[in-house]
Amino acid sequence: MRTGPYRFSRNPIYLAFSLLQLGLALWVNSLALLITLIPAVALMWLVVIPREERYLEARFPSKYLPYKASVRRWL
Repeated sequence: MRTGPYRFSRNPIYLAFSLLQLGLALWVNSLALLITLIPAVALMWLVVIPREERYLEARFPSKYLPYKASVRRWL
């Protein structure tokens, strides 16, 4: 599991979605998109990712816990 983007971030898809929204907001010069990025990232950070991590820790403890210890959540 430590290949590709997963060797840099445990959540590369969430990081990509956030960067896509940031890039789109800057490209179309949209303050609304930029402002909605803040609650979107907060929701991922505080709700979605912790829930996913609890599931993975329970389901794959021998593999996920060492992976979690060696790879950061975001870049």
